[in-house]
Amino acid sequence: MVNQTQASLPYTLDQLIEAFETAHSEAEWERIAELNQYTRPCVEVAMDAARADAQAAGSDPDQAIAVLKPKLEKLSTIYQSMQRHCSAERDALAVKLGEISTGRVGVKQYSSTSRL
Repeated sequence: MVNQTQASLPYTLDQLIEAFETAHSEAEWERIAELNQYTRPCVEVAMDAARADAQAAGSDPDQAIAVLKPKLEKLSTIYQSMQRHCSAERDALAVKLGEISTGRVGVKQYSSTSRL
């Protein structure tokens, strides 16, 4: 069952998960930022579709949503992995910035003592 919101999204939940996995494995941070804007809408559409399908079939909507649990857990795992990766990148950049700062201080000290 495809509603207007689902039709307007460029990704299904499965496609979004796959795109995140690819972007993360290739460290495409701009792509990840782009994909991030689709996460909530894709999850909401998937949940709405599961509920609607369950109601149409006369099933329990909560049971239908439980079927999405593995996908949502996978998405959560990807997000956690990206967060760890981002933290590691941030820490590495902080070290490099510290080295640059230390280098500038060294250059200034050398410059001031070389005039003597």
